[in-house]
Amino acid sequence: ERFRRMSTQEYLNAAKESPLVLNLYMLIEGIWWCNEFLTPEMVHEIEIIRRKRGWSRISPEFLELWHPALARNADTIKEHSNDLTSKEESVRRVGKVVGPDKKILSWNSCTVKDLFETFQSFAFNFKHPNTTNCDLDGKCGFVLTFAPEMKSGKPHKFKVNLCLNQEEYPEGLH
Repeated sequence: ERFRRMSTQEYLNAAKESPLVLNLYMLIEGIWWCNEFLTPEMVHEIEIIRRKRGWSRISPEFLELWHPALARNADTIKEHSNDLTSKEESVRRVGKVVGPDKKILSWNSCTVKDLFETFQSFAFNFKHPNTTNCDLDGKCGFVLTFAPEMKSGKPHKFKVNLCLNQEEYPEGLH
């Protein structure tokens, strides 16, 4: 709410040191609320913010998910960024397996802020594309536990763990 209706430059100025913006995904998603488009200079500024705050790079597929009305900002990032998207195959692979046109549905409602500020678990429906027949009761899926390091004063450092204990899965999910 705090960043709505700002110009893009005002948003970047406010968000670059804000404790509410915890990682590069959150910074870039906040641009959606701005009332003007990114410039190449602003993309360079985002690169500087990422390095100063020690944030990880984003998956290139993240930029493919933008609403068509906002695709111009994603295109500007792709054209003028040298340091925002990951080139590591492990980061890219998730977008390729799931596909940018597919969504993994959560059983829980949450905001991006929920994921990175509180310790909690979220269940997701997901049937891997290589799974042709599943005879188990309920829906295929997984549970992720998000564990931000709020006590260390570094909330942008967080762990996401895949829950392997089936007993911790909600009823109806396997």
